[in-house]
Amino acid sequence: MSHMPTDWFAVYAPIYDAFVGLAGVAPVAPLLELAALRAHETVLDIGGGTGRVASAAAGLCREVVVLDPCRAMLERMPARANLRAVAGRAQELPFETNRFDVVLCVDALHHIKDASAAATEMHRVLRPGGRILVQEFDVRGLPGRTVQAFEWLFVDRSRFLDPMALEALLQGAGFQGNTRRRSWLEYAFLGQKAAP
Repeated sequence: MSHMPTDWFAVYAPIYDAFVGLAGVAPVAPLLELAALRAHETVLDIGGGTGRVASAAAGLCREVVVLDPCRAMLERMPARANLRAVAGRAQELPFETNRFDVVLCVDALHHIKDASAAATEMHRVLRPGGRILVQEFDVRGLPGRTVQAFEWLFVDRSRFLDPMALEALLQGAGFQGNTRRRSWLEYAFLGQKAAP
């Protein structure tokens, strides 16, 4: 009989939000200010889990769709009329081309096994002129290496990209933009899909 690997996200779902708060992850409000969400916009939050970022974004825009492969995480999302959960993978987004005004991927890209395929899919579902914001942990310093070690021991074999590698990945997928420091632990790529 084969042994199924443990879905650690399902295990951690009940305590995930509390843990993120204790871990010193940068607050959501300044991140959303960086994204400059508008009331008429639709947003895709990739790897959004329990809706920590999406629930705040939902107060700023028309619709937020959270995509995550872990149903146990999605089940913990708050109920809001303009907040929707979809179980799925970033490498094969179940949405039509040019569907969203904004794509967010906050502290999640390192869990996606094929980041290149995910970047291509993000580009496909974003409308021309739409914006992308990808935030990641910077594992070049001691705090980041601690996060990386924790994830390797207790979550999965996360693949962290340094800021230049993330920038190259997303620019290679067709986005215009660059990375910037967000906190002592995190950085973000802010960019957009070129209009035709």
